[in-house]
Amino acid sequence: MLLKLIFPLGKMLVSVVTQQRGTKAHMLISANLYAGTVR
Repeated sequence: MLLKLIFPLGKMLVSVVTQQRGTKAHMLISANLYAGTVR
């Protein structure tokens, strides 16, 4: 499925953003990603 492709890419994106902006952005993005995955 498409989610299987999107999820690893999202994780990579999250780790990149985390390095650049810190943990607040990481938590926000991971929460949004998780909510989108659950739906």
